[in-house]
Amino acid sequence: MTIRVDPTKCRGYGLCEVLAPGHLEADDWGLAQSRGLPVDQQDVASVQAAIDVCPFDAIRWLEEPPTERSF
Repeated sequence: MTIRVDPTKCRGYGLCEVLAPGHLEADDWGLAQSRGLPVDQQDVASVQAAIDVCPFDAIRWLEEPPTERSF
């Protein structure tokens, strides 16, 4: 399970990077980018919070987030 940041939508507010620093980072222009790491179950809530807080809907799951039943 990974996430993707649409670089055409990101405006560099940085809220997502604060909420999910292990999965999102700023690039040279201050825009968010995914680190490309798999999202473990313990990180799902923080990554989902980062997705939810983005005012431009620039972040999305590449697949549905894992549920407790999938483990």
